[in-house]
Amino acid sequence: MKLHGFAGSRAQTVRRLTTILFLTLSLTVAARADFSTGFETTSGSYTAGSPVSGVHDTGLPGTASWSTLFGSTSAITVTNNPANVKSGTQALHVVDADTSAYGVSYNLAGAVNYSSAFTLHFSLNVSSVGLAPTATFGTPIQFYLGDNSTSAGTKAYWTSGYVSSGGVLYLYVASSTNGSSVTGVNLGSYTTYSAYGQYVDFDITIDPTTHKYTNLTLTGAASGAVDKTSTLLGSSSGGEIPWLNNTLGTPSSTFVLAAGGGGASVFDIDNLSISNVPEPTTIALAAFGTMILLGRHRSRRRYGI
Repeated sequence: MKLHGFAGSRAQTVRRLTTILFLTLSLTVAARADFSTGFETTSGSYTAGSPVSGVHDTGLPGTASWSTLFGSTSAITVTNNPANVKSGTQALHVVDADTSAYGVSYNLAGAVNYSSAFTLHFSLNVSSVGLAPTATFGTPIQFYLGDNSTSAGTKAYWTSGYVSSGGVLYLYVASSTNGSSVTGVNLGSYTTYSAYGQYVDFDITIDPTTHKYTNLTLTGAASGAVDKTSTLLGSSSGGEIPWLNNTLGTPSSTFVLAAGGGGASVFDIDNLSISNVPEPTTIALAAFGTMILLGRHRSRRRYGI
């Protein structure tokens, strides 16, 4: 005999637990306010063949837009050439055909909580690398998250890295624990991960409380996913981010993409995103809630309720 009143009570309990779990996870996701863009027309006035400078991405709050940091706006444009796109129909295309340097930036303020661990992701497609970068800018392909500049070693950054004129990938770390200078950690040749003209995905996780990298994964067509975290942790600073001993204050939230001159550098960026890493307590809560719901469901089936 089924105890309908008891069954109703159980059903109500399961519904309440489901609602609580859903609301908890929803509030957590909302608080993270993650950001991603593929430079598509659905994310703003990204127009193929036009400069990215001046475009506001609708995935970010406020009215900030991509800005020219230095050089001509015509060197960094939106492309819809399928050969240059990782996914979707558009990507950011950079052509440095002379000895000038070019750079754009976007303030990602409000994208995530920068006081909690977060992951920066982007896809990089290098077609060619300049062989003679200028003395001023040093490296032909550069990226930064932090200060609105290209001054690793003198400004505070969450992360920054570059591709050398020889096609080698580097990520900056502090040169020593609580150091006041930076050094580039060699991550291997670009072609170790993908051939020129193919994409390499970067996933860089940073813990702002310890000022250290906690994950670095590079993924390419030739290599698959490669965990390079131990390479960073094995550096002289133990994987400390280029914050520079806190002497310059907390890094800002500006993403910078630059071509350092030398000519013949052609590359693309697609699928730029930044997201907070879920707190362990949130993951535990979700797992615990799921276990309760499954247990309730199994009990109901067992007793025919």
